[in-house]
Amino acid sequence: MATLSRKTLQKKSDFLRDRIPYYAGLSAANGLNPIPGLDVAAYSRIIIQFGNEVLHTYGLSGEQFEFIKRYLDADKIPALLAKIAQFAAKYIAKEGITQIIKSIAGRTVAKSFSKWIPFVGPLISAGIGWQSTFMLAEDLVQEGESLAREILEEIIRNSAVE
Repeated sequence: MATLSRKTLQKKSDFLRDRIPYYAGLSAANGLNPIPGLDVAAYSRIIIQFGNEVLHTYGLSGEQFEFIKRYLDADKIPALLAKIAQFAAKYIAKEGITQIIKSIAGRTVAKSFSKWIPFVGPLISAGIGWQSTFMLAEDLVQEGESLAREILEEIIRNSAVE
């Protein structure tokens, strides 16, 4: 559903923020994964899945944006499409997720090494997975909300002109 009011945008943001603990929990469970390398692949998949959920919730997917375009001024569409593409490349494309993982490499290394500490290691790893996913998912929602808000404000401006 398109985000065509500020109230709808807020409800969508609240919904997505309520979903963050679910994905953080998946990441924490993945922190218990004893297979090196597989945990990074699973982490990437978790982030990509949440990124897709954010994209679709805010109406930023390709099909949804095709609908929204009719409410926008034609000269604004290329810039907004570029921002959506940048958002998708950062949070949904595997290359973007790889960059994110590299940026949190210290936590990733700590998570991997902590798995080998008897008894508490897996718990530490799970905690690091929870925290890093929670923080990244919050950033993802915040950026998606900002982009959706920009589009909404443009729709409102364009509607006021008519």
